[in-house]
Amino acid sequence: MRRKALLIFSLAFLLMAAAVYGIGVLYFEEHFFPGTKINDFQCGFMTWQQAEKLLRKEAHAYALAVDTMNNGREAVYADEIELDYASDGSVERFLKSQDRLKWFLYLNDPPSLQLDSSLQYNQKLLSEKVDTLHCMLPENTIYPEDASIVDQNGTYVIRPEVVGTALDKAKVLEVLGNAILNGYPEVNLEEQGCYLRPSTYQEDANIIANCALMNQLKDVFITYDFVDDKEVVDWERVKGWLSGDEEGYLSLDKARVASFVTALAEKYDTVGTSRPFITYSGRRIEVGGGDFGWVIDQEAETAALTEDIMNAAVKVREPVYMDGFENRTGNDIGSTYLEVDLLNQRLVYYHQGVPEVDTSIVSGAPTDATRTPTGVFSIQDKQSHVILQKDGMGASVDFRMTFKGDIGFHDSTWRVDYGGDIYALDGTIGCIHVPYDAMAALYDSVEIGTPVIIYNE
Repeated sequence: MRRKALLIFSLAFLLMAAAVYGIGVLYFEEHFFPGTKINDFQCGFMTWQQAEKLLRKEAHAYALAVDTMNNGREAVYADEIELDYASDGSVERFLKSQDRLKWFLYLNDPPSLQLDSSLQYNQKLLSEKVDTLHCMLPENTIYPEDASIVDQNGTYVIRPEVVGTALDKAKVLEVLGNAILNGYPEVNLEEQGCYLRPSTYQEDANIIANCALMNQLKDVFITYDFVDDKEVVDWERVKGWLSGDEEGYLSLDKARVASFVTALAEKYDTVGTSRPFITYSGRRIEVGGGDFGWVIDQEAETAALTEDIMNAAVKVREPVYMDGFENRTGNDIGSTYLEVDLLNQRLVYYHQGVPEVDTSIVSGAPTDATRTPTGVFSIQDKQSHVILQKDGMGASVDFRMTFKGDIGFHDSTWRVDYGGDIYALDGTIGCIHVPYDAMAALYDSVEIGTPVIIYNE
């Protein structure tokens, strides 16, 4: 009897379960499973039409809380932006996609759907709403400022950045729009990176290094004294030679230093330039050309000047010259020199302003191939007891001083007469023949580097 009753109960239970299952299959053909969420709204047991009605109702009642800097809070309401639910068939398709034969499996794991395209709003109205937010008003807006280096009583210090309260409207619209379409209840503009921020902060390594470099160089004061003019390299000039790399670190731009040195050379180098000159006869002439003069060694001077700048030197600086001159005056010829008057075939040697040798000469024959060059040169070499292979056809001379390659002064014992117009018919091939005794005196007194002024007027 008991077994029969248990059998009847089990059969009844199975029939009831089958009936419930069947009713569920039929019911969930038109209704969402229990616990189903659409855009975070409970739509369980609803038809898709009821779910869309709920979504529309919730859309019209939607309000977005907007958290701003310093614990501020504002709101955007649905009616302000014409927020509405717009059916695109997604809810119905979601319902149809339910596997109603397995409805009981979803009782503890309900499905969820997020419809980004189901909500629509008026973008123009949202933009206008954003403009009226308290945090966006001009009177409440402070724009950020980068940390900067400023002069404070002669010392460079870092002025801290200003964080500010200014918002990036485009970013705000993007963040709010995303929150609205997803139905988020609130959004934090600061956490979402909507505020404009400085690009440089006082803790940045580059601004700290740059400030230190500026304080290191600010006292530099280097003076170039060219006697008749001066050039100064001070902080006002040097700070224009600083340049930053991709990371913003400043350094002394050696190319700019080199450009300054090049400009010095162009302005103050004297090789080949025309100089005023007072001849032995008191005439004022201009002599130009030749290879004598001041030539700044630009590469060496750039390196030396760079070192002085980095050491913040305060000094009078003499440029590094190619020929190693020790001093410079307005008259770079000075008072010790050899003067050659080709027109009158005369040589005068001045030592510290006093004429020590005054003699007639024979210079190069007046042809393009043999003419003695004019200009300002300097004695390059001194030789004694030399066999000349070109001038004099192997003649031997006791004293020779060159000033332009193989061209120079030497004795010529084979000659009897000097001066006059001898050079026109029996001139040299460029050298200057000097009587023996005069040449011996010159050889003893003239030093290498002594200026040689040759003119023909």
